[in-house]
Order: sequence, then structure tokens, then C-alpha cells
Amino acid sequence: MSNPELQDALQQDIAARTAALDIKRSFLVQAPAGSGKTELLTQRFLALLATVDEPEEIVALTFTRKAAGEMVNRILTALEMANRPAPTQPHKKQTYDLACAAVAHAAERGWERTMMPRRLRVQTIDSLCGYITHLAPVGTSLGIQPQLMERPEEAYSKAAGIVIGRLDEQGDVGDALKFLLQRVDSEFGSLYELIQKMLTAREQWKRHLPDGNLDDYRKFLEESLCRFINQRLRKLHDLMPWDICTEMGLLRIMDFAGCNAPEGSPITALKGVKSFPKPDVKNWDIWCGLLELLTTKSDPAWRSAYTKNHGFPPTVPNYKEMKAELGKFVSALKEEKPLLEALCLLRTTPNPCYDGEQWEALKALFVVLPEAVAALQQVFVEQGQVDFSEISSRATEALARAGGGANL
Repeated sequence: MSNPELQDALQQDIAARTAALDIKRSFLVQAPAGSGKTELLTQRFLALLATVDEPEEIVALTFTRKAAGEMVNRILTALEMANRPAPTQPHKKQTYDLACAAVAHAAERGWERTMMPRRLRVQTIDSLCGYITHLAPVGTSLGIQPQLMERPEEAYSKAAGIVIGRLDEQGDVGDALKFLLQRVDSEFGSLYELIQKMLTAREQWKRHLPDGNLDDYRKFLEESLCRFINQRLRKLHDLMPWDICTEMGLLRIMDFAGCNAPEGSPITALKGVKSFPKPDVKNWDIWCGLLELLTTKSDPAWRSAYTKNHGFPPTVPNYKEMKAELGKFVSALKEEKPLLEALCLLRTTPNPCYDGEQWEALKALFVVLPEAVAALQQVFVEQGQVDFSEISSRATEALARAGGGANL
């Protein structure tokens, strides 16, 4: 990088760091290790500290207690630095000026300096949720703060057992359990494991359970699936070397394979295609046909052998020439690893619409899962302990009841 380019990059970096200290705006900071992210966060915390009525109004969240401790130490060190001569290095001078402003504001507000370490709310998300439930025992319905389970898996297991114990019950729950058991080939262990795993991740799905018309909810879910699929297709479409596809006659190869692939093969969707597919779920079958034609199922790899199963039966005229053309095209893609990954990602992408049996399975889950959550609540009450997920869920509910903060 030339000196002018380096200077330009440096000025851009300084401008970005300065902008991130504007407390009236929100920012996403992305930078490699060792680039000064923690110092920038410390500076922003100090900038906020110079404006609030009380230190507790600022909340900084980290993933680990170690990171929280390091952040607190940096803030306290910066506040102590305000009593010393100003440093000469520009980035340290910035921290120094912000710390001086925070110290002056603290003196004006009458904050005791000896209490500052306890008043800085730098903590993990679990710690914050515990704090909220402690402040609002009624709003969270937890009452006296319960203990955290060391082995919550045992509670999930017990709750799953309680629900499965209702298999012979008459009514919706028993019918739903019987249907799900049939879906897992009558393997009780598989059904047990399914419910247990769903309870482990209930914070991801509990709020999405339907509370109204199921037909409307099915439409909502399928629209969500379409948006998700379109997002993947757009990435794949952007990676496709369409110039090479055109130059090497991919459309002709697609049509040949589509016309000659066995019935039921995804490749048959390529028959008669006149243009390359757009990144839209409407072209889902065509994209799946390309996936089957160009890649292998076992390992994410470009296909190197083409048989009658892929639309090249030896009884069809010109099959050898078409195989050779496809082989040349795939060879041209050999080094396109991001393209291969994006294409193979379609194998784990759900279909945009539920078939009848899938929807019936979902409806059964809509019946069973709330009962599983209720059983888990029962276990929590009996043991006087809860897991982290329960505390975070109750904290979010308490914030919502208090008039806001549900997105926190």
C-alpha cells in the first residue's frame, strides 16, 4: 500500500472511531483482533457516563465474565487516569478527555468514587436477566429468586417423560403424541429425545407457537421459508459465473439431461428451460435440478461421473458428446469453492411449502410442545431451580409488562 493510500485508510479509521462515539446513534463495530475494539467500547462507555443521571442507566453486555471483568478494569483505569497529566498519544488522549468529562459529571452528580466499581453494569446477558428477575419477582412470576440448575438436562428429561406418559390419554394431546410416535417409526426413544431437545432450545420457538387460525399461520410460516430460501438463492446467483455458463452451453446441457433423466429425478425440472433461473423461490425446482446435476450427495463436491441416473443414458444419441461438454463445464468450476458451498447448501434447505404429512406433524407439535413446557415448569417448581433460558424468558416478559424493552 502506497503512503497516500495508507494515510487515506488511517483518516477513514479515525473518522469511523470518532463517529462511533456519537451516543445519539447506534453502531455495529466489526474489526480484527488487536485493532482496538475494546478500547473503543471503553471510550463509548465513558462518553455515556458523562451524560446519565446514574451509572446504572448504562448496560454493557459481554459473552463471558472474564470479558466483563476486563471491561470494568479498563473503565476504572481510565477514570483513575483523569487525575494524572494528559498523555501525548492521540488515542490515549481521546480516552483521557472522555474520562475527565465523566469524572467531572460524577462530581457534579455526587457519585461516590469508591462505589463506582459496584455501579458499573458491565455483565453477561445471563447476569442481566438474573438482575431483572431479582428486581421484579412478581412481574417474572418467579417469586423468590430460584437457584440455577447445574444439570438442566435432567429436568428436560423428566419433563419429556411426563409428557410421553400421556400417550394413552384421550383427546388432542394423546392423539398428537401417537401421530409423532408414528412419524419416528414407533421409536419411543426417538420421540423422547425429540421433546427433550426441543425443550433445550425452547427460547428459539416458544414465542412462535400459533395462537390463532392455523391456516393463516401456515401461510405465515411458508412466506418466512420463501424469504429464507430467496436469501440463499440470491447469494448463489451472485456467485454463478453466468458468462462461463453461456459460453459453454449450459442451457443446452440442462435441457438434454432434463429430457433424459429418470422419472422422479430433480434433474427432470431442467427440461425445456430457456433461460438461467432467477434467484426466486418460483425457480426452486430448477435450482434443485442444477444441484443434482452438478454436485454429489455424499460429500460436497463437483460431480465427476455422469450416468443414466443423471440424464445421460447410453441409448440416447449424442450422449457421449453431452457428457463431455458437461465434464468440461464442471472442470471450469473446480476452483469455485464458495460457489460449491452455496450450491450444496441447498441440500439442507427446506422446501418452500409443507406437504400434507409435514403440516400434520407440525400441528401435532403445536399441541405437544406447550404441554412439554408446562411439564418443565412443574419440574422447576418441584425442584426450586430453573435454567438460564427460563430466567431470560421471564426477564423479557417482565420488561414487556413494564411497558417496553421486550427486544432487549
